[in-house]
Amino acid sequence: MTTAAPAKPASALGRMSPLLSPSVAFVIVWAIVLAVWFSVTDTTFTRITGSSRHESFTSLTFFGLAIAAFVLGALAAPVLFAVSGPARVPALGIRGHDLDLIRRAGNIAAGVGAVITFGTLLLGMGRAGGPGAIVSALFGGGPSRVSDALQSARIQGLTVWVHLSFACAPIGTLGALIARERGLPTWPYKRILVVGLVVALLNGLLFDERLAVFEYVVAASVTAAGVYALRGARLLNGRRLVWAIALLALLVTVWQVGEYRRTYLPRYGTNVENVSTNHPSASRLGFDQLAAYLLASPDNGMYAVDGYRAQTYAFWSLHGFMTTFLLDSKETPVIGHGIAEVDETLRAIYYPNGPFTTFSLPGYAFLDLSWAGLGLLFWFGVMCGVVHRRFVAGEIWAVLVYPFVFVGVIDSYRTMYWSESRVLVPAVLIALTCRALAGRRATMGAGACLGVKAVS
Repeated sequence: MTTAAPAKPASALGRMSPLLSPSVAFVIVWAIVLAVWFSVTDTTFTRITGSSRHESFTSLTFFGLAIAAFVLGALAAPVLFAVSGPARVPALGIRGHDLDLIRRAGNIAAGVGAVITFGTLLLGMGRAGGPGAIVSALFGGGPSRVSDALQSARIQGLTVWVHLSFACAPIGTLGALIARERGLPTWPYKRILVVGLVVALLNGLLFDERLAVFEYVVAASVTAAGVYALRGARLLNGRRLVWAIALLALLVTVWQVGEYRRTYLPRYGTNVENVSTNHPSASRLGFDQLAAYLLASPDNGMYAVDGYRAQTYAFWSLHGFMTTFLLDSKETPVIGHGIAEVDETLRAIYYPNGPFTTFSLPGYAFLDLSWAGLGLLFWFGVMCGVVHRRFVAGEIWAVLVYPFVFVGVIDSYRTMYWSESRVLVPAVLIALTCRALAGRRATMGAGACLGVKAVS
């Protein structure tokens, strides 16, 4: 009598949701964006975005090839690089001193983000006229003056380090889940998570980091989803579904409050003269602004394909580096002319004012390298595919970095996210932390080998 062979456990790739794959997520995002872009009438498009819809065979061809290039790169990553082996430092295997190192890195990220945010807020508050002016900026009064005062309090090259706080999302989430599994206190990691969220909220509501809270919540959610998948646990249950609904409500509330201050009050507030009585509600305007982001950024990119006749070379693909080291002016050698042409392009689209100034991931690739930007998108896809495979394997650096990669995939309709300082700055901290973890593992391994030799 033969016995049935035991079923093989599902692979890590099989346990991971396909929605977390960069190629699948990228296709879904752009399918939604293009479906909305084609389905909206010209009248609605102009009303929402303030510009006319631009489309041509050339621009649509470039965007189609751009999407295909990214997806092909993501799928080709396992073929081009050996990325399918087991994790050298598995995220689920950290404990003791390793977990303490993760906690210290999270404390640094939370502390730096909080100090810079509250320092900038205090400086801007003094220039704006005190705490009452800040409250007035959020819920009524003269938001433009206060916003200018807050923005003037930011110091280029210094306040950029506030983006360290984005590392709190994956670090705090991973630490809390591992600590709970080990039976250790989770509050140090939850504190990191909450401080980072507060920093993101303040930057989103007061400093015009419009989507900071969205990015933070998505990064934390992807980290949690990855950890649960690596454990083989069910991703959604009643408790987690409640949390998901609560986070969605938070995102909607933050967006509506932010758009009320940024858009509704300047157009229809009590201090505005000659306002027509027939205007949308604040909630409707907030929804329109969200739709405008979906429509305007790809449209700007399509306009650039046909109308932009310069190149910024590596400016957008190295944007975080360029802005941190003050290389983002029109006088910068080599790329300055291209930066000036970008302003001219936006002026041509939105004359006299440009409310939407992003070009989408394919658009920025074109601004940098023209049609050669398709190659850049291919290698962006490869990069995302490589990190995703190591994320699936449970490699700790990938578990901490892939959430930012995934946010960039979701945000590709709007910007070239991975080159921004909000990714590069926390990635530096995560890289240093993981290097320290790997070095400690190597030292312990060498010590164990020496101990065995001494006994023998």
